[in-house]
Amino acid sequence: MKQSAPGRVPSEFEIAIVNRAMNDSDFRSRLLADPKAAIEAETGLQVPDQITIEIVEETARKFVLVIPPSKKDLLDAFHDPSLGGDVQRNCLQNNTTNGWD
Repeated sequence: MKQSAPGRVPSEFEIAIVNRAMNDSDFRSRLLADPKAAIEAETGLQVPDQITIEIVEETARKFVLVIPPSKKDLLDAFHDPSLGGDVQRNCLQNNTTNGWD
């Protein structure tokens, strides 16, 4: 039987948010009600208006499967300056992080 490709590994940021939601019922409620506001309040990060965050709560009877963006969506984001595309593209082309680690 052919095995499927491994899934995307969650970032440290995602892991921290999930862990916080698992251990803090108030944060979990805020996260489910208004993900952007909850994340912004907890982290101080500003989530751009064009970014949508969807929080889905799994249950014993509901399994959530997240599929990655299509290649077209990735390419569109790669070239969209409002999503940081120009910075990403320039960093890759110049093989530099522009001082960001």
